Amino acid sequence: MKNYKWLVKIFASIFFFSIIKAQSNSNCENIFKYECGNKFYRYNLDNEPADYGLTYGQYEPGKEAYVGLSIIQNLAYQINRLTLDPPGVLLYNVAGPSTFSNDTNKIWYLVNDRHHDYTWVDSQNGEIPPFAIEVGKDRSGFSLLIGRIVRPNGLVLLGGVVTFMGVLNYADENGIGQLTNQGYQVLTCQSSVQNETKFMTPVFNFPPNVDTGCINNWQPYQNDDAPNKNGIAAGEFDCNNTAFVGKVNVGKYWSPGRIQTTKPTGIYAQTNGSKEVLYTNGSFYLADNPNYSYYWIPYDGSGKAPDNAVKVRSEIGAYALPVARLKIDGKMEIGAVTLPLASFSDGKGSFNGYQSFEFLVCDPYSKYQCDQVWKQFNNTSLKIDGFKVGSTNFIGRSCGHKLGRAVDAGVYFIDKLTRTEGFDNSSTASYLVKNPNYNYTWIASTNGHKVSNALEQHSEGHFPFYIGTIRVNSQDFIGKVLPGQGLIYIDANGKLKSSSSYFVLTCTSNDVSQGVYQEESDEDWFNEYWCPERKVWNYEEEKCQCKREFKVNEHQENKKWNDKICSYE
Repeated sequence: MKNYKWLVKIFASIFFFSIIKAQSNSNCENIFKYECGNKFYRYNLDNEPADYGLTYGQYEPGKEAYVGLSIIQNLAYQINRLTLDPPGVLLYNVAGPSTFSNDTNKIWYLVNDRHHDYTWVDSQNGEIPPFAIEVGKDRSGFSLLIGRIVRPNGLVLLGGVVTFMGVLNYADENGIGQLTNQGYQVLTCQSSVQNETKFMTPVFNFPPNVDTGCINNWQPYQNDDAPNKNGIAAGEFDCNNTAFVGKVNVGKYWSPGRIQTTKPTGIYAQTNGSKEVLYTNGSFYLADNPNYSYYWIPYDGSGKAPDNAVKVRSEIGAYALPVARLKIDGKMEIGAVTLPLASFSDGKGSFNGYQSFEFLVCDPYSKYQCDQVWKQFNNTSLKIDGFKVGSTNFIGRSCGHKLGRAVDAGVYFIDKLTRTEGFDNSSTASYLVKNPNYNYTWIASTNGHKVSNALEQHSEGHFPFYIGTIRVNSQDFIGKVLPGQGLIYIDANGKLKSSSSYFVLTCTSNDVSQGVYQEESDEDWFNEYWCPERKVWNYEEEKCQCKREFKVNEHQENKKWNDKICSYE
């Protein structure tokens, strides 16, 4: 009897711990019950879809294909077969043979998120299964779903289900466009992340507002706070208002303008004459997109707008006006560009032409900036995973985030106090680790201008600085880029040098889980706050002025003072 009770206790303990283990495991499992916030990345004819994309099966023996999205005739979406070899996408033609495209401006692939559960569900006649991925809606309100047909031999054909027609458009084995209202499957997606941010599908005007760079999403402005949540801001208009990018039809054309979300709400835009008018209806605001990066760049005087400039298109698509901004009398104005000038309100109800302004541009990259890893030195790691510049230099930094070139023993850094090169081999010296999963690019820049996706370093005073490089006499030098000043570095003789033209290190991450979210800070990068050495910002006059102590303390006989360089000549 005692043995029996002993066995009962053992089995009871096992049963009890099995329950605890089951509960513990269930808490660790992903629970897929939420709607997915699907993302599409631009296909640059590389191997990214194999790493991040979603395959739907083999269209030929041994050939995998991925879920692709493209735009045809600048008018509508297509769900297409995206391939790596050859790189591109198959564009089906309902009326005949399909064509193949490798236009990277019009091709995306669906990202396979690890928090998502993708399932193919049988469907017919345009039915929308629960959690079906809706790619887009047009003015008629119909949805486009991702569909496929699985042949008896196991090979798969991809297409788009047009719900209001109830049919699947696809290209058959011979590349001939076909339609069917049955025998297909629809791709569904459930997420384990509650309240996941949905991918905002572009809302087209007619014809659609398709620009090089991004498919810009203009949403109707209902005089609410929607721009505060999803809009693109240009900066502060006044103490109570942020200037959001908008557009409105002012008669025969569309005009960019400033959306205001506090009373009186509406959009301030230019009329057919020269006056600024408040429109309270019929306007749109530019909606942000988590897959895009919007930023402002100064007009370079070339007489051309950037290819990725955000444009406001006319009703009939006959012309497009790039969006611009300019701060006038301390107020951020939004206007239109008709090169070589841009028109803005002067704050008195009229518009004037300016040659110094900034374009709004957009790139199809996520806002997730790359996370930086700095590692302490040991005997071998630098040359294995360090970030190399040129043939011999690695990026390093010393205590206090002093930037310079790293060697096996430590870091040669820029000592601003002595204006020479210092050396640090202590435990505080480190080097930048190059992450193979990131996309690093050196971008040409000048005069300390902001560069999108630049790797931001520790602030010096009010401003951050960035990693820069320059080649002089076949030698590559590493230095820091300061706002409004440019690059400072140490030359081959150990002397402090500066340059207004250089390259800035930028980085983007295709996997948002690997990055750190950083909003662009426009206010910190206005030109008027960039005061070079020997000058200080005058808030009352809103301009840079020579430091008073420099002029007073320096005594130079028979020399004339020059305000431009803040020195005697």
